[in-house]
Formats: sequence, structure tokens, C-alpha cells
Amino acid sequence: MTEAVRGGQSKRLMEWARKHVADEATFMISAEVYAGEQRKSFSVSTLDKKDVMRLGTRHHRRDVRHGGPPRPGL
Repeated sequence: MTEAVRGGQSKRLMEWARKHVADEATFMISAEVYAGEQRKSFSVSTLDKKDVMRLGTRHHRRDVRHGGPPRPGL
């Protein structure tokens, strides 16, 4: 799966997650945004499997429209 993550193979990742991630799984995601050395923003989100699968489906559609893996910053 490392190759799928590094290669931006969202369809393959979605298939793996559908088969191997428990329906009751939850995920905590944190993100920080910096301008130079200064932190400008920080957020934490808690998602369940349904949220992740829904986001992954949208992400995959964007990949197909743009003809490749997502670009950094999108």
C-alpha cells in the first residue's frame, strides 16, 4: 500500500480501505498551516469510516478530472 499512497492511487486506496478498515473505525487528523516559520492555523478533525470513504470518493473524482494524483496545496 505504500506505493499506492506515494503514487496517489486513490482508487486502489479506496478499495483497500473498504475491505480492511473496520466500519466502526475513527480517525483523528490534525493539520497546521505555516507562513515561513510562523504558524497561522491549526485544526483537528475526527472522522469515521463513512466520512473518510466519502472524502476519498471526491478525491478520486478530482484525480480523474485532472488526469493524475492531486497536486500539493489542493
